[in-house]
Amino acid sequence: MKLKTYRQRIVIKYAAYILLLTVLFLFQTSPFRSIRLLNVTPELILPAVLLVAMYDGERVGAICAIFAGLIYDANSAIVGFNTVFFIIAAYLTGILISTQIKRNVISAIIICSICVFFLNLITYIAFIGLRGEWHLLYVLKSIILPKTIYTFFVSAALYFVFYFIKMYLFAEETDIS
Repeated sequence: MKLKTYRQRIVIKYAAYILLLTVLFLFQTSPFRSIRLLNVTPELILPAVLLVAMYDGERVGAICAIFAGLIYDANSAIVGFNTVFFIIAAYLTGILISTQIKRNVISAIIICSICVFFLNLITYIAFIGLRGEWHLLYVLKSIILPKTIYTFFVSAALYFVFYFIKMYLFAEETDIS
């Protein structure tokens, strides 16, 4: 698929990202909820945002994080918490990939898993633990670690979706490594 202008490629790329994030949001909030492993569902939106930051840099990742965080927060009790976390995680991921770490499936899985772990840990501490219901070991063992492990495998699949998008739709725009 050869696009004529840079502007056309950018519009199609962002439309693809918005469509992908919306589809992942729908999967995460409806039919995917019934596909449980160890009674948890994987995070889909945060790994997708981090992969955008890995492939397109911290600015584009942060912009996608705003969109993704707001649609994620639509189902959340506190609006803005996930958006802020997504923005920070995407920005730091983009910087880390551009300066320190090579972009590959291993780094994607590790970064996504670490971010999902901290998102769930901070969510627990901020919204449940501060109410005085401290069952951290139980929550780590039964929710946070299984969700992180489940997301570990989903992140690998998402990495190849993003790789396909970049390789076949926008190969002339960036180098693939």
